[in-house]
Amino acid sequence: PATPPDRLVNRRTYLGPDHPDSIESMYALARALHDSEEMTDASSVYERVHRLQKRTLGPGHVETLKTLCNLARVRRACGRGEEALSACDEAVSAGTDALGDEDHPYVLEMKMIRAAVLRELGRTREGYVAFGELVRRAAAGGEGDDSDSGWLVKR
Repeated sequence: PATPPDRLVNRRTYLGPDHPDSIESMYALARALHDSEEMTDASSVYERVHRLQKRTLGPGHVETLKTLCNLARVRRACGRGEEALSACDEAVSAGTDALGDEDHPYVLEMKMIRAAVLRELGRTREGYVAFGELVRRAAAGGEGDDSDSGWLVKR
């Protein structure tokens, strides 16, 4: 049987790099690298997937936002804080525009990652203010909602 990278090559060869199945396979490879803590390789694959998704699905599509969220995570893990912050800012802007709600789970997840990145970049006060705003939003959330806020994005 073909290994995951072989399957990716086969899909890209026969379907083309812009085909949704090819992009999905590339995303699966990035996730596998991410889960294996091979962050540098995961980052480069996520970057390619993100470029393809922006072009084919649009910047505000949920799959594009999910990829951007994971790209921010791996950039952060690689010590590329400024690039992680840039990905967070892009995701917050695109997500709010496309989803029409700054309290959408993807947007809130990116805001949470952004707050952590700010702290790691030495912008501690700004990071804590951002965390505080998220806590206030969660506390003011839906009445009778007993979930653990329900807005953390599942990878």
